[in-house]
Amino acid sequence: MTSAFPPSPGRDESPHDAASHAGRWAASAREDRRAAAMPGCVAGGPPVGVAHLHLDGRVLALDEGMYALFGEPHGSLEGVHLDDAAPVLPLAIALQRVLHAIRAGDAHVRFVVARRRHGAAEPHVLVRVDGRRLDVGRDVPASDPSLRGLVAVTAVRERATVAQPVDDAVLDRIAESHAVLDATRRCRRLNRAAERSLGIERHAALGRSIDALFPAAIAAALHAQLDPVVTGGHDAHGRVRGVIDGRVMHLDLDAYPIGATPPFGVSLFWRDVTAVVSTDAALRASEARYRAVIEQAAIGIGRLDPHTTRWLEVNAALCRILGAPPEALVTRTLRAMLDADDPASAAAVASLEALAAGAPPTPAIDVPLTRPDGHRVWVRMTLSLLYHPADGSADGLAIVEDITAEREAAALRAQQLAMAERERARLAELFQRSPTFAVVYRGPEHRVEFVNQAATQLIGERPALGRPLDEVAPEAREQGFTRLLDHVLATGEPVEFFETPVWLYREAGRSRVLRYVDMVFTPLREPDGRVSGVLAQGVDVTGHVFARHEVERLLTDSQAAREAEDHERRRLRAVLAAIPVGVIVAEAPSGRILDTNEAMARIWGGAPHTDAASGYSTEWHGFPFADGRPTRRPYQSHEWPVARCLA
Repeated sequence: MTSAFPPSPGRDESPHDAASHAGRWAASAREDRRAAAMPGCVAGGPPVGVAHLHLDGRVLALDEGMYALFGEPHGSLEGVHLDDAAPVLPLAIALQRVLHAIRAGDAHVRFVVARRRHGAAEPHVLVRVDGRRLDVGRDVPASDPSLRGLVAVTAVRERATVAQPVDDAVLDRIAESHAVLDATRRCRRLNRAAERSLGIERHAALGRSIDALFPAAIAAALHAQLDPVVTGGHDAHGRVRGVIDGRVMHLDLDAYPIGATPPFGVSLFWRDVTAVVSTDAALRASEARYRAVIEQAAIGIGRLDPHTTRWLEVNAALCRILGAPPEALVTRTLRAMLDADDPASAAAVASLEALAAGAPPTPAIDVPLTRPDGHRVWVRMTLSLLYHPADGSADGLAIVEDITAEREAAALRAQQLAMAERERARLAELFQRSPTFAVVYRGPEHRVEFVNQAATQLIGERPALGRPLDEVAPEAREQGFTRLLDHVLATGEPVEFFETPVWLYREAGRSRVLRYVDMVFTPLREPDGRVSGVLAQGVDVTGHVFARHEVERLLTDSQAAREAEDHERRRLRAVLAAIPVGVIVAEAPSGRILDTNEAMARIWGGAPHTDAASGYSTEWHGFPFADGRPTRRPYQSHEWPVARCLA
């Protein structure tokens, strides 16, 4: 059976949950304050009510008569503790007193509880409460030990024409401040809560006016509230405000008339709600700031029904993202905006269904949404539940970020990366097939990132990729190449060298091989300008160097031969010059005159010149001798002595 009263904190629910019911029972509390303040209650209904209570204060059962006396629906108080009902029902206070007296040993206790129906002018009604202990074995079966400690309480309603005073002890249990004022508005009665509120003892307050009891700012406002009560006999409910020592004070009050004819006395209840008002103001300010933050947030925020996914509330950013005003969005559902064929949308639908079933929030999901105008946008959406503390219900909360531009940029970036990767692969293929050797080093250890076929042919088959240069080719450090790479990596300046001798170990344990290379170390820069590696590229020019060396050797040998020939020629000339007879040096077999000595030049009158023996007679003129005499027949070219020697 559902209780009509919030359970006591610590027994069935937390103080926060119990406090959330305060608004529901405010009207009932007000009616019962009136009852506690006034002597009597109306007639009508069953004259007797019986309650079965446990000594600890729990209500086990009430009959129809007792529910009529309580003024609560039948069945609403079973299981309720009297401590929970006492703040709002004076009869519950009386029952607490009954239990206290029974526990103290008094078997019959009589209490008076006043109740008067709101606005009614009926006679007062007295309620007499009679309680007795149920002895096990007499009123209940002795075999049932669970019934021990039960109390049966009988309440009888009686008519009365004279108001009966309410017990001070009952009013002292009320948490609110209470005072009874006469028609002149002087204090005639005060409970303990009022003593604490006014800071004055009860005996000192009696007979003093409200002007003397309350600060001036509050008293003036109280007079205005009490005027219709004193003069017209009307109830008054309101809030008064006053500034005391620079501090704003707020009091909520309920005033009820006492007496049959005007001017009436006043039963006054009040409570200091300054903290409540301040808290409410702070909450309203906080809510205003919260709403301003939500409304001005750069990301979309929306509240939706977790079952139907219909938008309930959206901020301006979400309206911009979804391309529609709030009044258009609140008629649509999130589910209708999802693409059922998209895998991401299927995940979003699953998240919505899980949320509706009470599952915890899911991580953010990238999902496409179709706007009311048909345009498609990509959003990053986080779904969770927003609980209402009053009744425990929950709304869905969607945090939506437009990532359309991000997705487009990512797609473009992926396309560019794919193009760059294809270009890189193409360049790598070109470098791999290039007749020049190429090696890429990365980082301060100069780890090999790339090596082409020409480089492999140069240095031999070695495990190189991913390894530092010093491990791949220890001879590089010995010959100063590591130092040059360090320089390029540190300064970003390229280094070139030509026909540089390099000693390489083609195979472990083998003798060194000398190679000549033309090479350049080029720095490799990142997009931020930082040098992260070095490209070593070059050509093996060993064959060219060796060929040039051979040519140079041959040229040297030829020069030496020419110099030797010139030396022999000079020595021959010296010998010829020393011979006193004429000498001719001719080339065989052509007969070309190469040289003559001075004696021959004197004989001929100059150095003879001819290129062939067949032309001797053209250059020279002579006659043969016969019988010791020259003949008149000229020499033919073949008859000359030189020609005959060469023939």
